[in-house]
Amino acid sequence: MNCWGRLSVLGRGDHPGADEYIATLITHNPNPGVYSRSTEELRDFVLFSEFSLLTILYTIEKHRRKGYAQLLCNAMCEKVLPSGFIVGATVVKVNTALLALFKSLEFQQSPIFL
Repeated sequence: MNCWGRLSVLGRGDHPGADEYIATLITHNPNPGVYSRSTEELRDFVLFSEFSLLTILYTIEKHRRKGYAQLLCNAMCEKVLPSGFIVGATVVKVNTALLALFKSLEFQQSPIFL
């Protein structure tokens, strides 16, 4: 699926106030997850920001490389694109797996945040 998104690549760093910000994202935005049907264990989730960015995408280590992250990205694009928003994402530079995922979804890297 072509999500027609923008991608910002960030460096690592500490982020004061992140816990409060994440709690706000969870409370006020659509944030899908992938759960086990049998155990209800959360396997993968994505947090969506007020700027229509896929801000935090995380897969539990033992469930990586199963396509869950792509499933969630596609779900968010299908939900947001009809509203006229461009979906964006922020990725830490060293997260090559996630950069490859967004490239496969045809996100275009934005020079604004480099």
